[in-house]
Amino acid sequence: MATPQPTPEIQASPGTWNLAYGPNQFTVVNTGPGTPKFVLQIWTADGITKIAEVRQQGNLAGVAHFDVAKILQGQVIGNQSLTGEQIDIVTSENEVFEYIAKAGFVNNQGIAVITDEVTGYKVINGRKRFDDLTWANQTQWISRYTQQGSGLHTRTRQADWLTDWNNFKNISSFTDGVPAGLNNDTQVQVHDIEPTDYFTLSAINEAQLETGGADDALPIGRFRIVSFNGSTQLDDITVDNLLGDGGGPNYVQCINQPNEQPYWCLSFPCGPAQIFLSSGWTHYYVWAVPVSTTIIGCTGLYPMLYAHRFNRYEGECNDYSHVQVSWLNSLGFRDYFSFDKRHDQNLTVKRNEYYEVPGTWNSGNFNINNYDRGRRVFSQQVEETWTLTSRYLTEDEYLFLKNMILSPDIQVRFEAVPEYSSDEWMAATIQTSRWTDLSYRKQKMFQMQLEIKIANNIETQRG
Repeated sequence: MATPQPTPEIQASPGTWNLAYGPNQFTVVNTGPGTPKFVLQIWTADGITKIAEVRQQGNLAGVAHFDVAKILQGQVIGNQSLTGEQIDIVTSENEVFEYIAKAGFVNNQGIAVITDEVTGYKVINGRKRFDDLTWANQTQWISRYTQQGSGLHTRTRQADWLTDWNNFKNISSFTDGVPAGLNNDTQVQVHDIEPTDYFTLSAINEAQLETGGADDALPIGRFRIVSFNGSTQLDDITVDNLLGDGGGPNYVQCINQPNEQPYWCLSFPCGPAQIFLSSGWTHYYVWAVPVSTTIIGCTGLYPMLYAHRFNRYEGECNDYSHVQVSWLNSLGFRDYFSFDKRHDQNLTVKRNEYYEVPGTWNSGNFNINNYDRGRRVFSQQVEETWTLTSRYLTEDEYLFLKNMILSPDIQVRFEAVPEYSSDEWMAATIQTSRWTDLSYRKQKMFQMQLEIKIANNIETQRG
């Protein structure tokens, strides 16, 4: 007669979506006999590669808790979709990691025996509070459409893009052009943007569609850009989320391929330097809609993501050439801001010197020339730092820039510095180590001064 085996099961998890930096905890409970040594394994979504295995001693309660945050952090990196002068969608091969969790016990031979497996976990390279176990706001980033009849749906939840920017305005407050595609929206996010700026918006590539049974998970169908000169529409650009345009997982509209790595999140380049708008534009809107074969007309749904409105900003007459900064935001993707006031470059040189006795020691006739060098430079370390100054900020902008100070990864683009091209991004680190809460009530008017160090030193010769 076979001996009854322990049967550990996964009874609590980080949820379908979570952020890598913060708790990602699994609870495994033994529902069978004994007090086994528990094991938890993390595998790639295809089930081919085991990433890690963690073991924990058995206990009388028959429960084990595993926090796999450090393991998951090693599988994701920051978003780098910064440039590109064409509207190519960027997938999330490095920013999102999809995995399988397997639980079991260790037998008497020290071999892991798997008794439970759960698929479909996804983690993004973002950060959260130390006490947030399941990323409490994850529904904020996934839109939902509720069935109203055969093939008819209404949007019951609109999603945010993966940005820390928070400047919602009521559409009814605008007296100039608003696209007809946003007639059923009430709010949009508003930015000021310069004509030479780069920008990307990133989003979870999923919307929940009620079907009467299990929900369908719809991908983004297409991105829209509509520009205006005042109240006159200029451009209406549509970019389908297809493999041929850099996106996916669909290769033609309305096929609805099951989503998979690396299409779980998408980044859409939408800065004026990356899209080709008609001259004279004053503002433009960016939004996205899903597609599905179960919807009448295939695309008959309201925008799944809040639209973003970009107002043209030409600067002030006393502005310097601006420096655009991009950083890894709290959700693992890119945010942007331009510093338009004074910026100062500083070079710090550290020299390794040695003394060489002068003279023509390898010549038949010994001589010492007056230009012979005794003290020489063996090597130099040249660090380049910049001090950037912003214009006067609103409270929303200043709070937004708090996330820049917290970011471990920034890039800078100099508009008019001779040694740098205006279309290239340079890696840098933030040297500013303090962010102080400022507000209009306390300070009336305030700016930010940011000190950065270019990540790569300047190369110099030996002396």
